[in-house]
Amino acid sequence: MFTSMIRPLLYGLALFALLVAGCEKPAPSPTQKEPEGKPTPIKSLDIGVFLPFKGEAVISAQDALNGLQLAAEQCNAAGGVNGRPVRLIVRDTDSDPASSKKAMQDLVVEDKVIAVIGALSTGSGEAVAEANVLKIPLIAIGSTMPARLTSEPWVSRICYADFHSGHIMAQTAFTLGALRAIILFDREDKYAQSLALSFRKKFKTKKHTVMVAEYFSIKSLDFTKQLENIKKKNPDIVYLPHDHRTAAAILKQARAMGLAMPFLGTAMWDSPEFLAATGEAANGCYLPGRYNPQSDAEKVLLFAPAYTQKFGSSPTAPSALGYEALIVLTTAIQKAGSIQPNPIQSAIRKTTNLPGLTGLITVDPERIMVFSVPVLKVEEGKFKYLETETMK
Repeated sequence: MFTSMIRPLLYGLALFALLVAGCEKPAPSPTQKEPEGKPTPIKSLDIGVFLPFKGEAVISAQDALNGLQLAAEQCNAAGGVNGRPVRLIVRDTDSDPASSKKAMQDLVVEDKVIAVIGALSTGSGEAVAEANVLKIPLIAIGSTMPARLTSEPWVSRICYADFHSGHIMAQTAFTLGALRAIILFDREDKYAQSLALSFRKKFKTKKHTVMVAEYFSIKSLDFTKQLENIKKKNPDIVYLPHDHRTAAAILKQARAMGLAMPFLGTAMWDSPEFLAATGEAANGCYLPGRYNPQSDAEKVLLFAPAYTQKFGSSPTAPSALGYEALIVLTTAIQKAGSIQPNPIQSAIRKTTNLPGLTGLITVDPERIMVFSVPVLKVEEGKFKYLETETMK
């Protein structure tokens, strides 16, 4: 279990810009008198965090926690939320569905947190379901499956949904001048199905052709047959709507077979794990980013150096998502003027055009959606900003 620490703000008052809406100390009443004797300790606002510190997303989990800790420290240095300091209570899910469900239960029942941030990898679905059972606000930073207000009334997302990702990649294919595309995916995978359908609907026009899709089993380790077919058909681009592990295995084999065309992927590729697993095979790939590392936006220019100075490394997409999640939550608590679940969730749902690192954040009936998406290209093993796409 970890807790955030209160430290001086390193970059002056300018760094409060992102958190000032949710982290303000109320002005004292003119008639209020200072209490005599020893002051009563201020009770903290306990916020739960569940992340996978074991398994395939351990680097992203630590980066997300770093972002959360930085946001909490800056919030507390600015006076906390309604004068109360934020404290993060963190539990490890071990990248296990059962552990994710238990982590949610423990945070609410044992730790008595007022809201939860998490849902980054395996087990997100179980944790989301449990949040609705426990009636606790949950801000999901990595869950991309489309939500429904009626079935998930207590969950909001700080990342865009699958159909949004596929739509943006189709527009990127237009930008690249692609006329012929092949979708390579496992049709038994619901995540891949959702993305493939979105991409196809947007890309297929009188001018643009989606060639016969290539299917594979996600359990397979050999993609030779599918890649040979793609090589013969020679499309302008290949859309590969899978997570970083599956994509890495396919990309390595594709490049070794001489397939040099661009591969377009998913937001799950925007992670340090994808670059580490794929190596040089990732060069020439495009993906919908969750954070633009080259942004010259004022908020990013303030966030990045503070993060680097504190943690000794550059922020990643999970870092930015963790940071933004706490911005959304503390702003909602401030506006709700309450620490009860219902007012907090209601305030989260009313979030509109809140400035964040990835753009203006607005909550629609189904999810928190960032409408402008930075498209990234991998060059020399690093993410490079290409352009910003908005759904059209």
